[in-house]
Amino acid sequence: MQSENSTILSEAESLQIVQFEGCGHVGFLFNNILLSFNKNEFFDFVEVYRQIDFARYSILFPDNKKRIVIKTLVKETQFCFTLAEFDVIKQGLIEASIILRAKELITVDKSGL
Repeated sequence: MQSENSTILSEAESLQIVQFEGCGHVGFLFNNILLSFNKNEFFDFVEVYRQIDFARYSILFPDNKKRIVIKTLVKETQFCFTLAEFDVIKQGLIEASIILRAKELITVDKSGL
């Protein structure tokens, strides 16, 4: 997903989170899941995701692996992650949100000069 017109905010294993320079939107790619957010939507998504308690909401699947099923705004679409996947995404989202906030501060600071 990286291009000349985007900045990597976080990258790990099968995860890449970038910001597109022209529109400012944030792209989220994890395995075959591709999401796009404006900055405010991204920060809201990170905040909600950070609060999810895997241990509390995970369920044991028939293959004897615990997974969490996360509902989306689309009734027929849910995300399903193992603990390892959940943690990779959580860390990546936190990292990306910190970098995005720092970019905002730097931009505000430069415009105030």
